[in-house]
Amino acid sequence: MVPTNGALSTTATSYQTVVNFTCNTGYVLNGTTNTTCQANGTWSNTVPTCTPMQCHTLMVPTNGALSTTTTSYQTVVNFTCNTGYVLNGTTNTTCQANGTWSNPVPTCTPMQCQSLTVPTNGAISTTATSYQTVVNFTCNTGYVLNGTTNTTCQADGTWSNPVPTCTPIQCDTLKVPSNGAISTTATSYQTVVNFTCNTGYVLNGTTNTTCQADGTWTNHVSTCTPMQCQSLTVPTNGALSTTTTSYQTVVTFTCNTGYVLNGTTNTTCQSDATWSNTVPTCTPIQCDTLTVPANGALSTTVTSHQIVVNFTCNMGYVLNGTTNTTCQADGTWRNTEPTCTPMQCDTLTVPTNGAISTTATSYQTVVTFTCYTGYVLNGTTNTTCQANGTWSNPIPTCTRMQCETLTVPTNGALSTTTTSYQTVVTFTCYTGYVLNGTTNTTCQANGTWSNPIPTCTPMQCETLAVPTNGALSTTATSYQTVVNFTCNTGYVQNGTTNTTCQADGTWSNPVPTCTPMQCQSLTVPTNGALSTTATSYQTVVNFTCNTGYVLNGTTNTTCQADATWSNTVPTCTPIQCDTLKVPSNGAISTTATSYQTVVNFTCNTGYVLNGTTNTTCQADGTWGNPIPTCTPMQCDTLTVPTNGALSTTATSYQIVVNFTCNTGYVLNGTTNTTCQADETWGNPLPTCTRKAT
Repeated sequence: MVPTNGALSTTATSYQTVVNFTCNTGYVLNGTTNTTCQANGTWSNTVPTCTPMQCHTLMVPTNGALSTTTTSYQTVVNFTCNTGYVLNGTTNTTCQANGTWSNPVPTCTPMQCQSLTVPTNGAISTTATSYQTVVNFTCNTGYVLNGTTNTTCQADGTWSNPVPTCTPIQCDTLKVPSNGAISTTATSYQTVVNFTCNTGYVLNGTTNTTCQADGTWTNHVSTCTPMQCQSLTVPTNGALSTTTTSYQTVVTFTCNTGYVLNGTTNTTCQSDATWSNTVPTCTPIQCDTLTVPANGALSTTVTSHQIVVNFTCNMGYVLNGTTNTTCQADGTWRNTEPTCTPMQCDTLTVPTNGAISTTATSYQTVVTFTCYTGYVLNGTTNTTCQANGTWSNPIPTCTRMQCETLTVPTNGALSTTTTSYQTVVTFTCYTGYVLNGTTNTTCQANGTWSNPIPTCTPMQCETLAVPTNGALSTTATSYQTVVNFTCNTGYVQNGTTNTTCQADGTWSNPVPTCTPMQCQSLTVPTNGALSTTATSYQTVVNFTCNTGYVLNGTTNTTCQADATWSNTVPTCTPIQCDTLKVPSNGAISTTATSYQTVVNFTCNTGYVLNGTTNTTCQADGTWGNPIPTCTPMQCDTLTVPTNGALSTTATSYQIVVNFTCNTGYVLNGTTNTTCQADETWGNPLPTCTRKAT
């Protein structure tokens, strides 16, 4: 018999035939390799068997599997990998005839996912990408995870979750400082916000703040306070409008009465904490420079406000006028400058038959005495007027001679027409004229007069002051000049209308004053007021009315130049409220509707008042209370007569209720009753009794 999967070397079966057994490729001979046909007709050995060649047992791939554990010849073993693993090598192997496998056992390596991108501002727990790897995501301090916290590499090579993002922590929105600014409105983690202040403001606090990882800012919002300038020094003799020194403050400077502001009138605190202008000075008002009196002196040449200047005269001179003057707040001197006139000695008597060199008698005048030709001088030749008003030497004596006839001065006269030697002719001027020259002349020994003829010029009065709010007709000041005074429109003259320069150099009348025209006193409007009781020219009086009154007329009036008011006094009439409607079945006490009118409400007999009993017209033209209503008075509810009926169940005032009895009954009493104003019924209830049969 041929071995299964084997062969015989011969099919002969005769004695001593040796049959060799072989197995097909891939099979192994189990038994003897041959057999011999023996004499007894049996084979020496049994037929062997051919069993498949066995390969070594295959190792199952880690994370994989074999399709079969069979290892016999021609067995095909398929390799597979578990889910999530990839086969590296051939997918199968065959047990070969030589007992070896056709392919080595492959390996199963984990499936690889794509490399993950590390989140910006975050991290991953591992860079591994193999199957079932769990990668945890975290964010850096100050960032928040948006997405899942981990992802797993899946069997299909994809990640279970996408990569999350890390967004910055957000701090609260910052408030912009008043009078300042912030560098950014961003509020994310690590954002640095810088604070600045507007020009003229100073930052109080830190210059910046940073958003921290816990969502809070490192520093509070700073504040901006106004820049402060240095405190200003109050000008001497002046004042400041305010002591405030903050940015943009405007300080106004003023000077006391009698002082003048030198510099700007105000200054402003600037953004650089400096003032726009320096502090001015207040210097005293300056009066005009005084002229030093001829032959006199001033105590000071200072001309500022309130300075008192004293006048003195040199020795031998007399002060004519006030001894001092004061510089006033309006820049004028209180008194005019005086004059210093020479001390006068007594008039010298001309020596008989002699002459004197001058008739002047003022201080330091030297008078020389001479005698006419033919006359001899007895005494000193001259004399001097001394500071004490006496002459230094007495008058000498002489002899006599004749001079030419003298011409009479215009507007003057001679004491004598005599022209003999030693004749003294005295010159005089008419009233109102002043002598210019010597007062006399003497006929001298040589036949000439000792002095020329003087002249007579008109007397001069002092310059007149122009009346305040008035005028002068002329500024002339000579003798007999008439000056007329007038006042400006709206002013009344107090004093004479003119003055005349008199012969003694004084004015006949003092300068008058001009006072404002006075209007009549205004009557205060009834229920009103005046802003002022002043009545002088150009005074403006404002009219107002008391609360609850309306002004009828102009709101003001002005005192005019003709002493009349520009407008008449207005009237104040009460505010009017709306006309009240009379309550139905009632009355009102008055139809007046003016302010403060009290209207009383009443109801007709039989009616009751619902609401307030009165109302008052208020200052805003509304009534204090609404109009009430009058509702009818109610009587008690009537009882229906037994076996009868009522015509109505109404119980209000003036209701008439008729009574009736049922059929077969007779009414005993009145057939009706009326509800009266006192809430009682006019008649009692009747009864219904059965008719007699």
